[in-house]
Amino acid sequence: MVIPKKDRPPLALDERELIRRAYAAYYKKRRPLVPDDSFINNPGKAEVQNHNGKLYVVIGIYSNSGPREVYRVRNDGALKCLKRVPKVITEQH
Repeated sequence: MVIPKKDRPPLALDERELIRRAYAAYYKKRRPLVPDDSFINNPGKAEVQNHNGKLYVVIGIYSNSGPREVYRVRNDGALKCLKRVPKVITEQH
């Protein structure tokens, strides 16, 4: 039996687990690149941010060039890598 979306309880998302999964996706995506590249091996700190009710995991939040990777947490808890960083995130950095 499928529970209607409006009747489902909200996901209990652990911030540490989201960050761990975002780093795993970050490194998996860049595996074919040179392994000793400092940009790849040192992506910077990550944090979970909430903007307009949407959760984002931002990697490289304190880098000079802005965030290196942004993942949006979908309603089912999956991470989606964004090609363009939302303005609300770039305005903070």
